[in-house]
Amino acid sequence: MLPYHDQQVSTTFGGPIQKDRIHVFGNYEDEREPRSLVWTTPYPAFNEVRQKTHTEKKAFIRFDAQFSPRSRLALTVTKLKGVVPDPSAIAGGSSGGVTPPSESNQLNTYGQVMGTLSSLLGHRSLNELKVGYTGLAQDTSQPYDHPLHPVGAAGPTLNFAGLTIGSPRVLHPGGTLGERQHQGVLTLRDSLAQSFDTGGIHVLKMGAEYLRMRTTDLRDSNTDGTLDLTRGAIPADIQARIPTVYDASTWNLAGLSPLAVRWTQSFGGPFESPIVRHTYAAWLQDDWAVSSRLTLNLGVRYDLEHNAFDNDLVLLPYLTGHNQRDDTNNLAPRTGFSYRVDDQTVIRGGVGKYFGTVIAAHQGYTYSRIINVSIANDGRSDFVTNPWNGPTPTYDQIKARLCTATLQAGCVANTYPTLGPVWAPGMTMPYSYEASVGVQRQVSPVMGVEADYVYLGSRDFPRDLPANVTYDPATGVNVPFANASARPVPWLGYVSLTFPGMRGNYHALQTVLTKRYSHGWQASATYTLSEYRDANPRPVQWTGEQFQTVPFATAPDLSGEYSLAVNDQRHRAVVNGLWDLPYGFQVSGLYLFGSGERYQTRWGTDLRNLGGLRPNELRLRPDGTLVPRNSFVGAPVQRMDLRLQRRFRLGRQMALHGTVEVFNVLNHANYGSYVANQVAANYTSA
Repeated sequence: MLPYHDQQVSTTFGGPIQKDRIHVFGNYEDEREPRSLVWTTPYPAFNEVRQKTHTEKKAFIRFDAQFSPRSRLALTVTKLKGVVPDPSAIAGGSSGGVTPPSESNQLNTYGQVMGTLSSLLGHRSLNELKVGYTGLAQDTSQPYDHPLHPVGAAGPTLNFAGLTIGSPRVLHPGGTLGERQHQGVLTLRDSLAQSFDTGGIHVLKMGAEYLRMRTTDLRDSNTDGTLDLTRGAIPADIQARIPTVYDASTWNLAGLSPLAVRWTQSFGGPFESPIVRHTYAAWLQDDWAVSSRLTLNLGVRYDLEHNAFDNDLVLLPYLTGHNQRDDTNNLAPRTGFSYRVDDQTVIRGGVGKYFGTVIAAHQGYTYSRIINVSIANDGRSDFVTNPWNGPTPTYDQIKARLCTATLQAGCVANTYPTLGPVWAPGMTMPYSYEASVGVQRQVSPVMGVEADYVYLGSRDFPRDLPANVTYDPATGVNVPFANASARPVPWLGYVSLTFPGMRGNYHALQTVLTKRYSHGWQASATYTLSEYRDANPRPVQWTGEQFQTVPFATAPDLSGEYSLAVNDQRHRAVVNGLWDLPYGFQVSGLYLFGSGERYQTRWGTDLRNLGGLRPNELRLRPDGTLVPRNSFVGAPVQRMDLRLQRRFRLGRQMALHGTVEVFNVLNHANYGSYVANQVAANYTSA
């Protein structure tokens, strides 16, 4: 178990500026959290533990002004600044199949100003107007010199079957900001609550909201190149061949060409792409107390997001800048009820439709300006060290060699691979159907039980699909991508676009037992029994004018097979409690148990010859069988945390609080990631 430390300092202040009229409150927090960033692979030379410090400073201030008994203004200002070391590790880059990257820092800056004006309009109406602005910036420094990892030569990313050696990127040594993502959101919201008595007591809530969101994204593309080396097993001498992952000049790739599938490299950039999105929403809800026993909740909401799918993007022949439309039919009704059977028992439930949103997708604008070329292994013995069979071309040289509809000799095909969502024409917003029904029972003055059935049906969630592929009705599989003449767009290479259509269904029984504080102790326990299944969209083909779903049956790994989903967890239980001890001591604790979660399970190489590793389920084995979808289940997790505290009085107006906390008392090993590629030597290892 790795050591854990965290230092936090905080202070608060507040009080009246003008008695009964204007008040101010503020707080400041400073946190330093040393972190142990761990990379574990089957190869000791690539394993590493880095000791880094995550820092965060937060400030908050609030002003409240009472203009009159009917009018009040609240103004809040929030500021945050923090440094996240090696963000790729925090995001999951420290899994068992990835080597540590060159060192970098991510500077996070967040600021928000929000004003809220509350006004009583008569005896039964309350209006609330909110106006604000929120800004978020993430600036990532490029790799920098470090005593243990001096800046060396740049090189490609190496993708082996079960191991990825990242590119030792050296764009701007010394900490110069190299990648940045900024977002600014202007908010305007007005809501009105009105109560009246007609056939019971009604509380009518209505409102509208407008958001203007501007996001910018600047990041380098694959300018150092990527080698796909998944045609066979990882070389036994891989550690000797890569003596330092931070300096490509030390790498020995000679003799690895038989493993190579393709070389991919980008030319041009980096480019900054701004996107402006306008979001409109309106809602109406009636909370209706029909009687002393029955309450109904009736509501509807409408959402419209303009330019959520990058309507002006040109990515020929698929996106013309005119064939992407806003999704305008996002009307979501919902209803619920609560029925009091007696003084101890309540039955409640509800059902509704809820629309989601999609992230700001900049990658399409990047593809519209850069050139990304993928070259298949041509059989040369020096392919991995000399993929271009000569000097690397310049941007202008590669542009002159791009394929056209005539497929001129010696041309190279531009590709649109998956490095982020690129919305396909006809994209729609994801939505879900949610329903629940349950009972709550007070079994004693201090104890209650609850049980609820919960359903969540997700629909039209986005998923990347290979878009420049033809499927054969006679075999039910794709025509090999290497056959360029069979591609729907022969002059393009591998293309990945993001389509709607991913669906899932979650069913759960959620139970709660609560014992409120009495006789010096309190406790609660929750248990959830659940099942989650999902399916990817069915494959699509380009007809020359639009995409259509493949109209015939395809192989299970290509057909959107419906099965138990990633993150499906059958059992989860949490127990927590608090107990007052003699002499002013108090002990509290928490115990958590979760059965093993499911993980995406694959063979790990592109034996279907779809043209790329992503998006691709990679489930076909060399013997023709398929790896069962999401078939690997991780080990159960459990954790017990304990706290002992006591309050010591220091005179009449001062006190000292002492606390001792112990995390994971049982020292149980809990794993959050596994190597789930069956071709990997460390398959199923954490």
